[in-house]
Amino acid sequence: MGTGDKSFRIKIQQGLREAETLLGQKQYNLSMVKARQTLEYMVNFLGEQALVVDVDLMKSIDHLFEARFISQTSRDHYHKIRILGNRAVHERDENPHNASEACRLLSEEVVSLLNSQSRNSSASAKKQPSETEFSDIIGSPSRSRKARTGAARSAQRTTRKSAAANARLSSSRISRSRRRAQNSGFDFYSLLRPALIFLVIVILVLILVRLLPGKGSKDNSDAGTSAPFAGETMPDVEPADVPDETEPFNISRIYITNDKLNVRSEPSTEAPKLGTLAPGTVVEYVDTYDEQWTVIMFEGIQAYVSTRFLNVTEQGLNGQ
Repeated sequence: MGTGDKSFRIKIQQGLREAETLLGQKQYNLSMVKARQTLEYMVNFLGEQALVVDVDLMKSIDHLFEARFISQTSRDHYHKIRILGNRAVHERDENPHNASEACRLLSEEVVSLLNSQSRNSSASAKKQPSETEFSDIIGSPSRSRKARTGAARSAQRTTRKSAAANARLSSSRISRSRRRAQNSGFDFYSLLRPALIFLVIVILVLILVRLLPGKGSKDNSDAGTSAPFAGETMPDVEPADVPDETEPFNISRIYITNDKLNVRSEPSTEAPKLGTLAPGTVVEYVDTYDEQWTVIMFEGIQAYVSTRFLNVTEQGLNGQ
């Protein structure tokens, strides 16, 4: 195990001990804050190994899961510790149950991560000759110089093969992570393309109607419009008047609740409730979690509300 790994092991063990000590001293708020700080250090350490760099802790955790550096269970635990830490910082939460839960989850993930790092180090050590083997090869007087040189070269080849295999594995993980990020990204242009085609068709129809007035235009001269179909009129439509049904929600738009709405810490009806919103409350939209839940900003932190109780408005944050 390298010096960096030892320093990492010492730091997260120390962070866990401090969180548990604060819990035993009934300093629940500080205990949850310390648990979140230790989690952030763990995520940054894993992010350096996975070549995942993101200043947002929530996104970093999701990227590590997509790159298969942590399991789904670990991802859920990481998010739980993060949410409890945020509540401790922003809401001054002093709940002993929440503090105990944060320490318990952190303890499980620290043990899991240290065991994983130890297994990786043991596997790497088995691929290389130990110091005792090198000393036997070099110091044995009964062996010829040719045998010692051959053994050293064999050890070097083994080390190079191990390094090359690790490099290929890391490159493969990075490629898979980038492909998943690209596939999960929102393609605005693919949705905008049909709307543009529809606008072009409407404009061409209007031009043809104006350039080729027929009997229908004479019969409906009082209306001042041309009728391409019998019994119907086609009003003049400018490109800006045609709604773009495929336009996605813009982050500057605001969701407005229709009914009294519960705000929860996680996208689940079983999750702890952070508060409620009265009818007509204007909330700041952050992201769409899935078809049932929407992420909003609630009292300075990210929270979850049911999407089916929300409406969309184009008013600004100040209601202008």
